[in-house]
Amino acid sequence: MATARPLGAHVSATAANNFGLDRMAELGIGCAQVFGTNKMQWKARTYRPEQIARFRRTAVDAGVGPIFSHGIYLANFGSREANPPVWEKSIAATIAGLSICETLGHEGLIVHLGSNYGLGFDGVLDSVVDALGRVLAEHAGSARLILENAAGSARIIGGRVSELG
Repeated sequence: MATARPLGAHVSATAANNFGLDRMAELGIGCAQVFGTNKMQWKARTYRPEQIARFRRTAVDAGVGPIFSHGIYLANFGSREANPPVWEKSIAATIAGLSICETLGHEGLIVHLGSNYGLGFDGVLDSVVDALGRVLAEHAGSARLILENAAGSARIIGGRVSELG
């Protein structure tokens, strides 16, 4: 017997409209991927207790789950040698993203790995592994870190599924 797969769709999902959970419920959407913070800023969003309670309550009432967060687009785990400040910020932003997942009850944080700065996959592999190792060492919660493939040029890490390990 086939198992029903959750249905997802693109909907407007902002903190102001409770991440679109009400709209998802109207459409019968069973799972979600949202941005828990601004996708184009290093600074992580903070939530007031009433926002957290409302999000969690609405998700349960709407029957939407699992819910995942997407990491910021600025993160680049392959940047240690070419741009050390970006590498450090990428680690910090990912740890903050996992913390937001814990706060909002999300299953995990989905991230892209970034660019190889023309060094090739092997040229940045240690940088990526070390960054992800630091993230996982500092994250004590249950939210999972999920690596997403990325379409694009040969400079994109994760452009081939084999690069995601």
